[in-house]
Formats: sequence, C-alpha cells, structure tokens
Amino acid sequence: MSVYDSAHALSRALKSSEEYKAYQQARAAIEKDEGAMWVLRDFRKRQMELEMAQAAGQKPSDEKIAELNKLAEAISLHKQVTEFLMQEMRLLRLVADVQKIMGEALDLLDYLELDKDQKEPDR
Repeated sequence: MSVYDSAHALSRALKSSEEYKAYQQARAAIEKDEGAMWVLRDFRKRQMELEMAQAAGQKPSDEKIAELNKLAEAISLHKQVTEFLMQEMRLLRLVADVQKIMGEALDLLDYLELDKDQKEPDR
C-alpha cells in the first residue's frame, strides 16, 4: 500500500470517528442558526486579529483583549456556539494526536531535545 493510499485510509478513519461525527452534528446545528453563525464568525475574526498582531510582535491593546473576553463570555451563554467550539476542539485534538504519532515515528524534531548528559554549548 502506498503512503498516499494509507493517507486516504486514515482520512476515512478520521471521518468515521466519533469526534468527527459529533463535530459534524454541532456544525450542522450552528449553520441553521444565523445568529449563532454571526457570533461564531465575529469571535473567530477578532481572535485571529489578536493572534496575528501577537505573531507580528505587537502587544494587543487592553481594549481589544477586553472586547474578546466580553465576546467569549457572550459565547458561553450561547449553547450551540459553545457546543460547536467544544466539538471542534475535540476533533482538532484527535488530529494533533495523529500528527504527533507520525512525527514521533519519523523522528521529526527529535534533534531539538538535548540528551540528559549533554549540556548546551557555550555561546
């Protein structure tokens, strides 16, 4: 079996997982509610703006952080949005676990770990 065939088999297995099924149900429910979708999109937009600013080395203003926190509080009161975010997180955790397994199997990034007896070189 080729690597690509295995990747497609893994994709099918992920799609049949309970995490994916629960995510799809939560997604279908939220897509039926225009208000819930607006809240979710607005939250994600503001969240990405904040993360991009931080990645660019900019410190977000207290006002931006307060806005995002206020929106997060509002989201916690919206059952469909909260359920969707929870199921999305479960699915992303599964995908991250699979990625970690593959990375470990291929010895990716293992060079970043120092041996216990090895010390950092003088700079």
